[in-house]
Amino acid sequence: MSGSFFRFVAPCLTLGFLFGQVVRAGEEAVPKPPELKVLDRLVGSWDAESISRPAEWTKPALQTQTG
Repeated sequence: MSGSFFRFVAPCLTLGFLFGQVVRAGEEAVPKPPELKVLDRLVGSWDAESISRPAEWTKPALQTQTG
């Protein structure tokens, strides 16, 4: 496959994806089934903390936090 083939295909795929998103944005939202209401309590921002203990392949200990 030549580079010119990918120069043609990549923009076509990108435009197709973007067009699909625009068409999809015009649709009305489908109401959620009642079974999904249980998950509403999990929606929001979360804090996470990760600790990596020193090992042979990771010499210093590492602690990261998000949120």
